[in-house]
Formats: sequence, C-alpha cells, structure tokens
Amino acid sequence: MVALIIGFGMATLLNAASIEHTARGMQLGAGRSLALGLAKSAHTISSWLGLDEPRKLVDKELGREPLNHPVVVMPLKPLMPPIKPVRVPTKARPLLLWVGGDSMAMVFGQSLINQAAQTDVIKPTLDYHVSTGLSRPDFYDWDYHLVQVIKRTKPEAMVVMFGTNDGQSVEYDGRVLKFGTHAWVKLYHQRVSLAMDIMRGSAVRIYWVGQPIMRSSVFSHTVAVMNEVYRQEAAKRPWVHFIPSWSLFAKNGRYTAYLNDDSGELQLMRGEDGIHFTRAGGDRLAKAVFAVIAADWSISP
Repeated sequence: MVALIIGFGMATLLNAASIEHTARGMQLGAGRSLALGLAKSAHTISSWLGLDEPRKLVDKELGREPLNHPVVVMPLKPLMPPIKPVRVPTKARPLLLWVGGDSMAMVFGQSLINQAAQTDVIKPTLDYHVSTGLSRPDFYDWDYHLVQVIKRTKPEAMVVMFGTNDGQSVEYDGRVLKFGTHAWVKLYHQRVSLAMDIMRGSAVRIYWVGQPIMRSSVFSHTVAVMNEVYRQEAAKRPWVHFIPSWSLFAKNGRYTAYLNDDSGELQLMRGEDGIHFTRAGGDRLAKAVFAVIAADWSISP
C-alpha cells in the first residue's frame, strides 16, 4: 500500500502539467475549482523539483503541441483576402484535403477520408480531438492548432465539425458567461469567425459541417444555437460553405436512430448515446459533404 501511494504520488508529480490542463478543461463549477486547486499545487511542487522536465522532453520528441503557447489574438474585423480560384486536381497534383474537429469528426471523418482517397486525386488527412471545441481554448486551443496545421501541411480544402462540447458556460474577461446568453453567443461568434479566418490563410475552400439533430431535445436546442452561429458567420465569407446535417438525420422533423441507406436497407445511423455516428451514419454524412467538395473541384465520384 505504501509503495502504491508513493508510486501514485510520483506519477502525479511527473504528469502534473497535464493533470492541471485536464482539470482546467472541466465544466465550470465547484468540482472544477477543487480539482484545479489541487492540480495547481501539484504542478507548483513538480516545477520546483524539476520533475516536469521528463514530460516536456517526451512531448517534444513526440511532436506534441505545448500546453502553454502564444494566444492567437482575435482580429478587430474579419479578414477578407481575394477569393482564390479552385483548380482541377490530378493524380500528379492531388487536392490537399484536411478534415478535423471534435469527436463528431471521428467516424464521419474516417468515412470522408475513405471516399476521398478512392478518387486518386485527393490526398486527405484526418485530425480529430475528442472532448474539444471552440468555446474553451483554455483546455484545447484550436486556433493555435489550426495555425500549426497550416504551417505544416498547407491544405487547400478544409472540412471541420465542432459543437458537441461547446454548449457550456465559459470564463472570459473576468466574467462567467452562461451558455445561450447574448454575451456567450457574441463571444462564440468571435471564436467561430477567428477559426474561419485562420483557415483562410491556406484553404481555398472551407466546408463547415453543422451538427445533426440529437436524441435529447435539450441537446438539440443547444447545437441548434451553435448551428445558427456557423451559418451566419459562413454567410459573411464566400470561401466558407456551411453544410447543414440536421435534416439528413431526421425523419418527419424528429430524431431517429435508423434510416434507409442508398440501397433502401434500414441502417442504424446513430450511437447508443444518441449523439455520435455509427459507420453507416458517418458514411451518410460523408457522402453529402463529398458531393459538395466534388462539385467545387470538378472531381468525378
């Protein structure tokens, strides 16, 4: 028992920075405050003893992004560079397609990557991060990550799907902004617009996929609020295509877990949580998104 306690204590100190980062990402409340206070104390001790250095070296060798990095500043107004023309991809010069987002982008992204790869004129990359989003850059900073993606890979087309983790209160400018309030929606507009403008630094076209209807009516309302933000911000930017998915997974305007596929067979489209996609659901959404991409870039299915 003593050995286990000592081992647990050493593991905590060696990984204190990551533990603090995880605690910071919890939803606001008493539990987060307690966990963050304990994690900060452990991190302070770890830094003082130099026990955080091995983790830093491992992260550097694995190419992980640092937990502490420069903050991407929100511009005063949207960036409006000239619209770049699309080209016709070839096997010798394939379209560089990047697909990313939260956990909703995992199965859907895999399906889209598979469909894109079959054309022989698209070079796709999938980059999803579960439990992340745009509303909590203090936990995972997608703006910083997008900047690094553009520097490394310079994608021409980017597909993103966010929202399942964003419907929560946030801390901003010394205040707590509750989800759905005017102040929260205004801030979310800013964060969505910044992400769109960052991607415009490389992408000729951005395909922003909206969230589908959810089994929970409360959660459906939550994602509907964010879908409207995506739609409005995309409408301001000619290089951004907002692709709604709500009706694609609804039947008679209501949530359903089962839908007919292209062959007419009834298939389970949604997971047990009533949120995520099954493989059939991922394929269904990927087909709709790929049709838009193919039309833009003159790619035969």
